[in-house]
Amino acid sequence: MNVALKLGRVLLVAGLLAIVPHVALPERVVACSCMGPQPLETYADEGSVIFAGRVDGREARGVRVAVSHWFAGEGAAPVAWIGGDFGNGASCGVGSEPIVGSQWIWVAWRPEDGGDPSISICAPTADLTSKEGQQLLAEAQRTFGPGIVNPLGLGPADPVDPEATAAGVDPAVVVAGGSVLAAGIMVLAGAALIARHRRPGSS
Repeated sequence: MNVALKLGRVLLVAGLLAIVPHVALPERVVACSCMGPQPLETYADEGSVIFAGRVDGREARGVRVAVSHWFAGEGAAPVAWIGGDFGNGASCGVGSEPIVGSQWIWVAWRPEDGGDPSISICAPTADLTSKEGQQLLAEAQRTFGPGIVNPLGLGPADPVDPEATAAGVDPAVVVAGGSVLAAGIMVLAGAALIARHRRPGSS
């Protein structure tokens, strides 16, 4: 009888030791469990927002981003604030907070209360100066088109255009400037011709 009682106690202790780690660390296990990267269309269908822009600073409500292109999701605006875990703790943060002036493409989810979007390690986010960032931007443009450029008016961010000319000059600006110059030359030539005809003895 004593042997059976001792055996039961040993089995009970062994069972408790087996389940304690899972009880003590459920948050870490769940937080670090993500599916592999999905197509951007999948994230958009699940209600995430996808946009690109420049990091302008950090405020109490999160990282402030000057939005250049809004590709998917509701709430397009020239400025967005991003929350989330930027660290490397047990909650599996994204690694580090982006530096001011850097440009990124973000896939972020909106809370049910409609607050600011948040990021996590389970959704793609990439610096636009990196190969991954350019690939993610190209995928966004293929999937959603050019998106909304400078949402709701001119935002403070410079447009993100991977096909920009090497000199960084907008062709539209060059054409407009050339038109103004040509018009000016024509006006000056006309004035000179009129002045010549008004001179005494001119034919």
